[in-house]
This record gives sequence, C-alpha cells and structure tokens, in this order.
Amino acid sequence: MTESDQRRALMMPQELIQMPTDRLIVLRAGMPPVRGRKIAYWRERAFAKRVAPPPQIPVRAVVPDPPPEAPVDPLTLQLGPLAIAEVERLAPLPPMGASAEAVEAWVDRYVDAMDQPPSGAVAGPRTSRDPPSMTARSRLEEADRAQGV
Repeated sequence: MTESDQRRALMMPQELIQMPTDRLIVLRAGMPPVRGRKIAYWRERAFAKRVAPPPQIPVRAVVPDPPPEAPVDPLTLQLGPLAIAEVERLAPLPPMGASAEAVEAWVDRYVDAMDQPPSGAVAGPRTSRDPPSMTARSRLEEADRAQGV
C-alpha cells in the first residue's frame, strides 16, 4: 500500500451544504476562517434578557382616495364666469371654420378679459407665474411645456 500527501480543500462544497444548522463559518478579511456555533438567543440567558416586545404601531384611519378627475380635453375651451359687459366686449364666438388667426385673436381677448377684474372690483396682486406681459398664446405654450407636450 502506498501513501501520498495531496492538497485538499478545507471543506468541500457538499460538506458546507451538509453542515449542521447550529454551526457557522466566520470569514473576515486578513484572518483565517473560524468555525463556530450559532447562538440561539432565546436559549441563552444573557441574550434572553435583551428581547423586547415588538413595537406598537399606531392605527391610522383609512382615508379613501378622492375620485379621479375627468380628463380635460385641451381643445375644449371652458368659459369662466364673466360679467355680461365683459362677454359683450368680446364679441360672439368665432364661426365654425374660422381661420386660426381669428380664433387666436378671440382667445387672446377672452384670456385678457379673464385677467381683468369685473366692473367695480379691485384687482388682486399678480403672481409670478402670470406676468402682465404674458399673452394667451405664451400661456398655452407654457402650459404645454409644463405637461411635457
């Protein structure tokens, strides 16, 4: 019978798989592996004292989501409340088939009239989002940019 020294892995893969569940191997950089025993905290008196009850989670009232808003068609103009004098100043809506320029002019007049306070009302402060020099077309372009259109 002949004997020879051969190199062998410290533990083969099947030995790692068959390792008992209460054993472990600690790997740390710069140090050799260490075999050890897992601690069951509920069996060890020193660790059992540290066990705390689970935290109490406050119960929050369930608030239902608001119903979704109906989608707004960007091509539909929804007229806001204007005084009768303001509406008369705008002239009637452009006829069907009117040129783009005629429709745009009417929209500009409408939006500008919306910016004007009703007769006898005091104008409120303007917001930085709506400077006085902004036209209806630039407002629409700004809204399209904000929506990513």
